[in-house]
Amino acid sequence: MKRFAKLNELNEVVGVAVAESMEQVPPGDYNRLVETSGAHDSAYMRRYPAGPNMIYDATRDAFYWKRPVEGTWQLNESTLLWEKI
Repeated sequence: MKRFAKLNELNEVVGVAVAESMEQVPPGDYNRLVETSGAHDSAYMRRYPAGPNMIYDATRDAFYWKRPVEGTWQLNESTLLWEKI
């Protein structure tokens, strides 16, 4: 089985579906699907597996967490994790 991230118009993850293929994911309230992991979660295709409070960045072809609201943060380009500055 594969995992597919359901994205809204801002590329925020609004859900994750598990199916054999994209065509098997039921239609819902999302704009598009992006595959996040392969069979048996053996390999994350886009840095991190998609989940709540994450976004998909098409330029980096990766999922990472949204910037925290409080404080000043900078995205580490190597790890795609937010670091407080």
